[in-house]
Amino acid sequence: MSLWILLPISLPLLTLPGIWIIYAMALSNQHVCPVNNWVYNSTCEKSLVLQSGSDLCCTLDNIPLISKCGGVPPESCWFSLLCSAASFLVTVIGLLRYAQLINKESNNVLNIEGLFAGWLCAAGLIIVGNFQVDHAKVLHYVGAGLAFPASLLFVCVQTLLSYRAAETRRDFQTAHLRLTLTSLAFTTLIISGVFFIQESFVLQHAAAILEWMFAIIVLVFYSSFSHEFSSISSETLMALMTRRAGSSSSEGWKLEKMDSQYVSRTLGRCLSEGLAELIELRPLDPVEFLELWIRKYNHNQKLELQKAAHQRELEEEQRRVREDTLHQETLQEEENQIRAAQHVPESADESPPDLQQREDDELRETAADLGDHTESEAVTDPNDQVTEPNDQVTEPNDQVTEPNDQVTEPNDQEENPAGAAGEEQTSEIQDLRDTPNESAEADAPPEERAEEEKAEEEKAEEEKAEEEKAEEEKAEEDSEEREPGKVRIFRTKT
Repeated sequence: MSLWILLPISLPLLTLPGIWIIYAMALSNQHVCPVNNWVYNSTCEKSLVLQSGSDLCCTLDNIPLISKCGGVPPESCWFSLLCSAASFLVTVIGLLRYAQLINKESNNVLNIEGLFAGWLCAAGLIIVGNFQVDHAKVLHYVGAGLAFPASLLFVCVQTLLSYRAAETRRDFQTAHLRLTLTSLAFTTLIISGVFFIQESFVLQHAAAILEWMFAIIVLVFYSSFSHEFSSISSETLMALMTRRAGSSSSEGWKLEKMDSQYVSRTLGRCLSEGLAELIELRPLDPVEFLELWIRKYNHNQKLELQKAAHQRELEEEQRRVREDTLHQETLQEEENQIRAAQHVPESADESPPDLQQREDDELRETAADLGDHTESEAVTDPNDQVTEPNDQVTEPNDQVTEPNDQVTEPNDQEENPAGAAGEEQTSEIQDLRDTPNESAEADAPPEERAEEEKAEEEKAEEEKAEEEKAEEEKAEEDSEEREPGKVRIFRTKT
């Protein structure tokens, strides 16, 4: 901890007891009236110094203002000494605060304003302390006009600088405390000035009390700099000396500032971490170690940048995919709503008359195939039986004319199955025609109509297979009923 912490504390420790001692001296010598006295007269028979007893006659000349307390010897001597010492301390505190803010951050207008406000306050204190109100009223009021407003300006500027330079939680707490003190100082000074110009004795006595309060608040504000002054070092003083030496050449100072900012921005972290590791490991060749470490640091920085860029691209791609998915879902919902509103089947690409015509054509083709298949089965079975005994028919010529009557019998049998099959096919076609017509007239949803059509097609195929099987069995039974010794002879033209 630096000994500079005692400087801001010494100002209120020296000034506050000093002015209270001066007030006590003035009160004991009956140069001013006590603070608790609110009764004043325009004139008195005797001056306050010549009065005795507890009941004193006070006039406006005896109001306990700070200047009045130190207006008459011997308290005026101590008052002049106190104001001179306080002026010196204010000058030093303002200068060190200015240097500290230069070392912390860049030089700015607020910092310069704070420095000049502190110096104006110091100059006003010197004038007020050495030119008493009873002997040099004009100069005294000039000094008071410098000291009080300059003090208010100083506390306001320093409060703003405290918020700008705050880094830790304690810094912000100190800034909040200074803001409170600044608000109180501003309020008391304004009200005191308004009351002081009034003719009322009570208001002028209240103005004197507010003046004392303003002085105490400002001194407490100066004592709050002990927090910042604990970190003052030789670097702070060097920053002040460098600033003063370089004030004649502003360009050189700006160039030096720009160079330091460039180095701090580009190599500050790299060099600090590299030097810390260098001190910790203590390699044999520190220059080579630092070179390799900087190269590795630069490589790692590039990798981190690439990783961050890849992560951003990945997030952007994921965002696009989510947007596309949401867009597709929205389109699908809109399409479903449109279909539900129009009641249009998804697979209905043809008009109802075209669909009915296509179904009729399919049924006709199915019936034709069934008829051809039935006739072929009915004819092929007797032919197989006829071709086997051809050799036997050609030898006995006399037997050719005998079985003519028997040849006609199977023909009749062959015609009967064909006619029965035709009737069955006609009924089947009629049923198949009626079925789609009935299903087409039904008002059913598209899904149910598709299921019904599929079920009807399967049922028609099953019925068709059963009919074909029945016809085959009937043809086999007809072939078995024929006599085994008879031979069917078909006359062919040669």
